[in-house]
Amino acid sequence: MMPTPMTKPLVIDPDTAAFLAETGERRWGRFLGYWQGLAARLGRWPERREVDALEMGADLLGSIFLIDIERAVGSRLRYRFRLVGGEITARELVRPGMYLDEMGQEALLVTLEQHYTQAIAGHIRLRRESLVWESHSKEHVHYGVMMLPLLGPERAVDHLIGCAIYADERPRL
Repeated sequence: MMPTPMTKPLVIDPDTAAFLAETGERRWGRFLGYWQGLAARLGRWPERREVDALEMGADLLGSIFLIDIERAVGSRLRYRFRLVGGEITARELVRPGMYLDEMGQEALLVTLEQHYTQAIAGHIRLRRESLVWESHSKEHVHYGVMMLPLLGPERAVDHLIGCAIYADERPRL
């Protein structure tokens, strides 16, 4: 029997796997490990309602965001931010209720949509980027984002849960 998107294992990008093995930032492992542990207990990918961000650890709460995937007949997917943690809103303009396609430049949107589409298919990678400001005190901040799929009530991937960790945060062990 072929695995369905609900039961197939995640495919972790080799560069991401190597980074996770080497990094001292343990929150990445807790984020991914929580999802993998929940999927193992359920025997399938988790639904949005089955995820409890508090179980990932209080220090991850501000770095978590949740996206609803909206499908309209004949058009591309739209991604709406349902929940956005405080570590993210302190650095970026995104707020709950915003759509990804409202956020900026087309080239950036293509990159983000590719990352989201990969996560929907169960292909997981850590996207590492920099935020750039027009400021004399801070030119940029490096950060990483990981996205994981969540099922909806019809057992299709209807949501993504993400984690964004910024290099300007104090180190956490």
